[in-house]
Amino acid sequence: MDELIKTTKNFNAALESLFGVSEAGFDDMAVQLKTSVLKALTKVINKFIDLYNKSYLVRGSIAALEGAFRSLWNATRTILGHLADLLLGTFHILEGIVTLDFKTADLGASQVVKGLDLGTFAREVVDGVQKGFTDAFNKHWDNQITRVEV
Repeated sequence: MDELIKTTKNFNAALESLFGVSEAGFDDMAVQLKTSVLKALTKVINKFIDLYNKSYLVRGSIAALEGAFRSLWNATRTILGHLADLLLGTFHILEGIVTLDFKTADLGASQVVKGLDLGTFAREVVDGVQKGFTDAFNKHWDNQITRVEV
């Protein structure tokens, strides 16, 4: 233990003589570095905000990206919902056959038909795409983003 304490003191003395700072000085340097990085990032973000506020092309591009993401999410959610209907329906049909409970088998058949309803599926996906783009454009077209001063 004494050896560790002695070695630590020698290490700190070596750092102080090499860099001219003590252990506390390194903490100050870390804070200054973090502050500088955050200020630089804030300036970059403010430049992007200025570009966004001045350019309808940038706003439209962001709206299109957001709309595409929403559309993809809505389509995925719709597909998973239909897949769940198909799987549950299949399990209910199998359960109804095994237990000779025809009400359960009938319920399963109606769930399978619901899962295979491609017209409703397509309509839901198209409505999701349309809503995503409409919401995105309405949200971004006239909005201004407020800058944060450094």
